[in-house]
Amino acid sequence: MTLYGAAVLLVIFGPLVYKVGINDIDFKARLVGPTAGHLLGTDDLGRDLLARMIYGGRISLAVGLAAMAMAIVVGVTIGAIAGMSRGVVDTGLMWLTDLFLALPQLPLLLLVIYLFRDSLKAVFGPEVGVFILIVAVIGAFRWMPVARLVRAQFFSLREKEFVEAARALGASRARMVVRHILPNALGPVIIAATIDVAAAII
Repeated sequence: MTLYGAAVLLVIFGPLVYKVGINDIDFKARLVGPTAGHLLGTDDLGRDLLARMIYGGRISLAVGLAAMAMAIVVGVTIGAIAGMSRGVVDTGLMWLTDLFLALPQLPLLLLVIYLFRDSLKAVFGPEVGVFILIVAVIGAFRWMPVARLVRAQFFSLREKEFVEAARALGASRARMVVRHILPNALGPVIIAATIDVAAAII
């Protein structure tokens, strides 16, 4: 955990201290080892490896966190609706979850990027457009385990005594979900969120 925290701090605040450009080419310093000017050495074009690692780490962290946030929001919403429903709604949402689980992720990711890359680049620019597209596709394929987890938690918690007491006092279904059930289901969701960050980066 300490190592991960140090890596995150390096990625966030590293460019403020280490001001070497990521695309600065120096043919005289090609493939050199660690030196005072290049702390991790250089690549075959003389570009600084540490600067490029910090820049790549920012992209990886941003993609991981954004995709995780999207997956958690979608997964918690679908899982909560399914967990508080019975019959056709629960069955339909779980059928949709199974459908998304059966889709091959990498080929579909490549297909979506091929179909929508140019239009998103035209609207948001080359970097932001591709970033949005990748986050949307990865997030769209990471919500299913969260939905199943939240649904199982809701099935267990909705029969607890404190929920029955809230129901007896006249609490609405939305209030029971927001104030009583969802806060008690957040522990597994937080664990799933940390796993989603790593999976999205990979």
